[in-house]
Amino acid sequence: MKSKLTTSFIIILVVAFSSCVSSKKFKAATAEAENLQSQLSACNNTVSSANTKIADLNKQVTGLSGQVSDLNNQNAALAVDAARYKVIKAEGKLNEAELNAALAAQGTSMTEIQDKLVAGLSGLVDAGIDVTYKNGLLYLS
Repeated sequence: MKSKLTTSFIIILVVAFSSCVSSKKFKAATAEAENLQSQLSACNNTVSSANTKIADLNKQVTGLSGQVSDLNNQNAALAVDAARYKVIKAEGKLNEAELNAALAAQGTSMTEIQDKLVAGLSGLVDAGIDVTYKNGLLYLS
């Protein structure tokens, strides 16, 4: 029985010493674990900072989206105004053409009237009266 006990004790000691890690390996593993923990903390800080920046950019995009919508509405209103002004411009050109035609006709009729007046007053010119047309007025001297 003593030999069984001794054998059991030796087996327990062998198992206990074989499963223990040397202190150098333990210190190295602990140092590496601390290093990895600090790297993890730095990465978490970086992720937190990036998430904050993403939230800020999302807010800016939302604000810009509203501005784009407002500008699109203004653009649509200005397009309607531009179309209306094009119609008004075309009507103005048509009116201008009609007025030019009327003025040309009136100018022709005024020239005809002047010629008839001068022809009618030619008898007075022979009598010594001066007939002049100046600034749209007829002068008799």
